[in-house]
Amino acid sequence: MSFSLVGNNTGFLTRLIGSTRRGEPRYSESAIRCRVDVLSLTPKIEKTSVRTDSSASRGNAEEEVAAAKILFQVAAKPGRGDRFVVAETVLRIEAVTPRFDTFGKLDHYEVALVFWDADDRGNEL
Repeated sequence: MSFSLVGNNTGFLTRLIGSTRRGEPRYSESAIRCRVDVLSLTPKIEKTSVRTDSSASRGNAEEEVAAAKILFQVAAKPGRGDRFVVAETVLRIEAVTPRFDTFGKLDHYEVALVFWDADDRGNEL
């Protein structure tokens, strides 16, 4: 029995095609329109274990962590590092997990994404 992903949202997937001489990511010129199921899309701030200063104060920094989980149809073929825009939110794919139906056939991809910092975007958007 198949999950048959229909999609509750539409987004745009841009493929990572390489990097510049400076190591900045390069993306394809065109974006692929995808129907997806958004499971979660909430920013989450967590404290890091790294000290923010050199003193012995128990200070720590805060960082935004992966808080988006989206299901993609098989035809979309998302990849790690790709850029995805949904609900006016720019995300970067961090992990892609294939999910299979009860007969062993690939049914959909479960994708973990992080929110894209404005500093990371550069001129690529």
